[in-house]
Amino acid sequence: MANRYFKPFMGSFDKGVVMIHAKVAIGGTGAPTLSVQDSFGVASISRTGAGAYTLTLNDKYQALLGANVTVVGATGEGLIPQVTADTVATTKTVGLVFIAHGGSAADPTSGDVLHVQIWLRNSAQ
Repeated sequence: MANRYFKPFMGSFDKGVVMIHAKVAIGGTGAPTLSVQDSFGVASISRTGAGAYTLTLNDKYQALLGANVTVVGATGEGLIPQVTADTVATTKTVGLVFIAHGGSAADPTSGDVLHVQIWLRNSAQ
């Protein structure tokens, strides 16, 4: 399905597992900037609301298997990231939202850096 050169061997019970990575700097008002040289498989990221972001992938995949977000910064580590949408098979997007301890959506702090890892199935079972 994808037109990328993936490394051939990864121990997995799932067939055709692909891991992609994005490094995102957060600016004022939560504005994200994708580090092109440090991101693989992610075409863009956009802020869609308070604490809400949409990652657009380079390619379509069969299924989202998992995601992990690490927030690097002085204040952003108190946020809890959640996947809110998974349309990797159709529109190539993954939705993320960051939840503060009070339960409401909140932007990471300006200067924070997000490391997003996403595991996908690239093959039908």
